[in-house]
Amino acid sequence: MTQIVNDLTIITVALENDENFQKTINLLKKFKDINKKLITKILVVTPDQSVSLINGVQVLLQDPRGIYPAMNAGITASTTEWIWFINSGDEPLLNDTVQQIIMNNQDWDALCSPVKTVSAQGEFLYSGGLSSPHQGIIYKKKIFQMLGLYDEQYKLISERLFFDKMKRLNARIFMSSVPIARFFENGASFTNKGRRLAKFEYLKWLSHNPLDWRVHLRLWKL
Repeated sequence: MTQIVNDLTIITVALENDENFQKTINLLKKFKDINKKLITKILVVTPDQSVSLINGVQVLLQDPRGIYPAMNAGITASTTEWIWFINSGDEPLLNDTVQQIIMNNQDWDALCSPVKTVSAQGEFLYSGGLSSPHQGIIYKKKIFQMLGLYDEQYKLISERLFFDKMKRLNARIFMSSVPIARFFENGASFTNKGRRLAKFEYLKWLSHNPLDWRVHLRLWKL
């Protein structure tokens, strides 16, 4: 029988003087109170020294070098079996779904769930599997130890490259139909400039990985 390991680090990346940060932290503390069977740690990666004054939050101070260096720093610093990224501005859903998914699916490398996505057109349920935003995926830390961290040479596409690596190397991925977070489409990747940069980065990656072009054309739907 598989031993139940119910410890989770929620990694939150925040900018200095981030106006969305306090709301996210308040929701994470409520999430922690609801999911009492989970040993939950909140780890904030930020350049903002004032964050260290918040009770119940572990802080990793880091100069702003981009989202993936911050996420990688959080992965490296975490000491739990499971990792979940809920960055500033994101919202965990306040129920015990995450607790149930983790405790009932110990043998998987990643747990993938839909997210409630909010855009200018309203709220909809996004269940894109491994193309889902990070708010919908809970990882075992060991998958990063096995496959490496996010590629820091890219600003926008490293998550999707990592997801695809997991799939191609047959990582065990549990697909849930129950949403676990709310995600707002207001980040840099959703601007026209961000979309152009993502396509440029993808083509740069493709130039170094020509044998995988069919897989990635399907994945990126270009």
